Amino acid sequence: MRGSPGELLKTNFYGNRHGGRDRPGKSFEIIPSDAHTSFWVLAGFLLLVFLTGGSSRADTAHLLLLRPISVLVLAYAVTTLRRHHILQHRELFIGASVLLGGVSLYLVPLPPSLWSALPGRDIIARIDAATGLGPIWRPLSMAPSATWNALFTLFIPLAVLLLGAQLRAHEHRYILVGLLAAGLASQFLSLFQMLGPSGGPLYLYRVTNDGAPVGFFANRNHFAVFIATLLPLLACYVTSPSKGVQPGRIFVCGLCALMAIVLLMISGSRAGLFVGLVALLSTGLIFVPSKRRRGHARSKKMTSWAAIVAVVVLFMLMLALILMSGQAASVQHVFASDPSGDPRSKIWPVIYQHLFDFFPFGSGVGTYEQTFKLIEPDSLLRSTYSNHAHNDWLELVWTTGVFGISIAVTALAALCFAAFQLFRLPRAGFLRQSRAGLTIMVLLLLGSVSDYPLRTPILEAVFVLACLWTSLGLKAPVTGGELARSPNDHRPRGVI
Repeated sequence: MRGSPGELLKTNFYGNRHGGRDRPGKSFEIIPSDAHTSFWVLAGFLLLVFLTGGSSRADTAHLLLLRPISVLVLAYAVTTLRRHHILQHRELFIGASVLLGGVSLYLVPLPPSLWSALPGRDIIARIDAATGLGPIWRPLSMAPSATWNALFTLFIPLAVLLLGAQLRAHEHRYILVGLLAAGLASQFLSLFQMLGPSGGPLYLYRVTNDGAPVGFFANRNHFAVFIATLLPLLACYVTSPSKGVQPGRIFVCGLCALMAIVLLMISGSRAGLFVGLVALLSTGLIFVPSKRRRGHARSKKMTSWAAIVAVVVLFMLMLALILMSGQAASVQHVFASDPSGDPRSKIWPVIYQHLFDFFPFGSGVGTYEQTFKLIEPDSLLRSTYSNHAHNDWLELVWTTGVFGISIAVTALAALCFAAFQLFRLPRAGFLRQSRAGLTIMVLLLLGSVSDYPLRTPILEAVFVLACLWTSLGLKAPVTGGELARSPNDHRPRGVI
């Protein structure tokens, strides 16, 4: 492809300069007729991730299939990646490189004298001395196998990043529809799981929340957070880029949102209920009515309001039935559960007390499970173990120290900057989907306050897609109207 870097960026955002024009008599396409091969590879890979990437455990059998394929997909993405793809999302590529390089540094062996002088390593040094092992070169991580697992986990979101960076804006809209379809399928699967026997064949993982709705996930909290992320996607899909608000979509998306809210209430996840509430409140920021045509303004407005009223009435009826039947497990947990009985209330004080035992380098990426046993008090010993801190922000400081804090602060600053740009300045073409992506990022980060949703491959992939959508929105030109189109935009005007 020839042309200046600016032309290449514009071509990648808006579409193919030499093809993909509207065909006479065809205003709607179910799939993009001029889609790149990368689009189909990404779509197939996301399907595999949803079917096999719903657990955060390192011993899940599904990883025997998912991780090798993710390496192959990543290799393909590297061969098809071009310079203008990197330039368009340079911030994301810089962040991914820093993250990948930082995790790798925790696996570099260090001299025994230097390693034993690091904070928190004295117990292992004493064991070496007592057993007569002598000086051993060890990596910075206190549990190298766990850090290797964390490094392998990064291949999945990295493959999504490299493939997604090659897609054009209208292809990302089809990816959004694919996520909605996967979310709807997960919702229906969760309903059948509740209707079936506890631990039945519809549960995809051995270690799971039997009897609870989990869909494609192993953990009901992760499922609930994912369901909450569907709400901004539905708010984005309500409007068409070319036709604005469509009453039919309002009614269909409203029913899907109603189903999501019901599942949030019966899932038993307090974190999911809170994130879902934030998602509901944020949908108003995404849904900005398009300009209506003068001849049909009143009729469309009345039809839209009728669809909204119908959805609200159905929601109120369903809410009343759930509350009356006593099936709102999430609501019951909020008002009836004893906070002192929550394992988090017992683990978090211990973590706070020893948070900086391994500072400034941390114990190593992914090593919480192994290192928490070193300081676990006798009062917390039980038949189960603490696999995560159930607060990824705390665990980040515990395991990565200054490195993790620096990444978190930089990411939050970038998120605030992106929010200012997307909500303060009008941008063309991709505004709603980029706002939805920004909202999803915020929801997943909020969900990480009391759990670890971003440790599941599914939500890792969703987070990366949200980052790409936000980046695309920031690259769109500032304009006086959201629906402004570029002369080089050859997207079919009726898609999505």
